[in-house]
Amino acid sequence: MAISEIIKDIDYDLPDDIYHQTNVLQKKAYVKYKGPSKIHVWINSITNKIQGIETAPQGEMMFNGEMPLPQGDHYLVEVDAEEDMTQAIVCAMFGGVDPYSIPDVEETVPGQTSTYVRDKYPLPDHTYERDEIQYSPTSDSFITPFPWRKPIMTWTEKLVERDTALANSDRLNSEDLPSGAKTLVQNYQKYLRDITETVGVAWTATVPTGGTGYAVGDVLLVQDPKYKNTSVVDEVKITVTAKSGTGAITGFSVENKRALYHPEAATYTDCFFVTNGSGTGAKVTLTKVKQVDPWKVEWQDQPLLTIHGEGNKLARKDDDIVTNTEDAKVRAAAEATFNPAHELAVE
Repeated sequence: MAISEIIKDIDYDLPDDIYHQTNVLQKKAYVKYKGPSKIHVWINSITNKIQGIETAPQGEMMFNGEMPLPQGDHYLVEVDAEEDMTQAIVCAMFGGVDPYSIPDVEETVPGQTSTYVRDKYPLPDHTYERDEIQYSPTSDSFITPFPWRKPIMTWTEKLVERDTALANSDRLNSEDLPSGAKTLVQNYQKYLRDITETVGVAWTATVPTGGTGYAVGDVLLVQDPKYKNTSVVDEVKITVTAKSGTGAITGFSVENKRALYHPEAATYTDCFFVTNGSGTGAKVTLTKVKQVDPWKVEWQDQPLLTIHGEGNKLARKDDDIVTNTEDAKVRAAAEATFNPAHELAVE
């Protein structure tokens, strides 16, 4: 018996923001599923987690005993989109919800000229970590709530990109560069060094009171536990680079300023520090903005890079490249399944 195609309205919980792991705001998405009424998925018999989908009609024949099951640590489960919402969501994780039925939203990212563009809310397979969903053989049902989709990138990984770009720009900054190009490279290097503060992954250190008696080369090691967010981290290190005639600090460099352990915005004044010099009276303030999600940040290209165009093509949301004609077909198919009566998301 062939499995029928259905159209079904489904709703599912959303994280507070894309790839976040909380649902404090209690947001929901409403989409239209257009696909098979039943699918057959493989479940790992040791972990009871989803392993993948079996193609039709083999899945139905195996489930009904008309074809032998392949040996291995797995078993086959029939998922009926018409039976309940949980099963419908599982079906939608394997397709059936067109990304073009979801409007885009733009978000301004600090320090970034281009905006971050994404779907107003993620599809089910980008909302939940599909391969971590567990099935209970005892209750013959999937265990809810489903685990949230893990972030696609961490700040540690993103900063590797920044550090690589900085290292490459250092190699470009040669003495034989024309003066105009050299200025562009140096400005780019400053941008890369400053951007971590702009997006909230590093402390901004200021010395609002310069004190007296400090010398160039003196180190102020900021040991105050109040900025460490109960984490064991290296102390922020401030090195004096300039001073006034009375030894007041007028210039300094900062090391160990990354603050991945402190995602929220914060200001800490009059931070405790120790110094290796004889100066006294300086005051240190550490501030930071709320960390931007790393997948929303796009580093600027180095200024001497030439990029060749792709021609008259458009990028689909699934990252495939399609021609204008193909893109129009995709959009037409989306319009056929889109239900404008639905509230698209509770933001």
